[in-house]
Amino acid sequence: NVYTVPDLLERGYTGPEIRWALMRVHYRQNLNFTMKGMEDVRSALARVRECRSRMEDIAAGKVPAGADPVEEMCAKAREEIFGCLDDDLDIAGAQAGLFALVTAANKAAPAREGAEEVLQVFREVEDVLGIPGPALGAEGPPREVVELAKKREEARKARNFAEADRLREEIRSLGWKVIDTPQGPKFSKG
Repeated sequence: NVYTVPDLLERGYTGPEIRWALMRVHYRQNLNFTMKGMEDVRSALARVRECRSRMEDIAAGKVPAGADPVEEMCAKAREEIFGCLDDDLDIAGAQAGLFALVTAANKAAPAREGAEEVLQVFREVEDVLGIPGPALGAEGPPREVVELAKKREEARKARNFAEADRLREEIRSLGWKVIDTPQGPKFSKG
């Protein structure tokens, strides 16, 4: 089977998702491109987006900050990510380093400055690889999804959970996931 970039875009994949999928194999190896692989990439990048969003909220003071030190974690991530890139352009290893940072950052409760440090590592990776860049977080949900989420929120407040679940499924059928937070609903693609 052959897939072109327009085919993948038509299927709802974003440029960063396609780029990430193409880069995850070492340049000396053949790429086994599958739609399952694209779904795995979408899920992986959603984890990065969610972590990034959480760190942005902490850094901006939107959610309570903790006091966990993250400087050592960030230094280790930089060393692993950029060490892999320096070692024969091992992008798969660099991606693994990024996900190790995401896992550690999700377990931590950093202070505002610590969250900013994690975001700085994301920006450095973004500068080199072009991902997980703002293109992933900048595109918001379409108006229809936002309206459905508002109706869902009203249904939840009225304790009409069957209607809220139906609206959640309708949002999911449009390719979006709604995440309930104390600050209101957030959205992620997929």
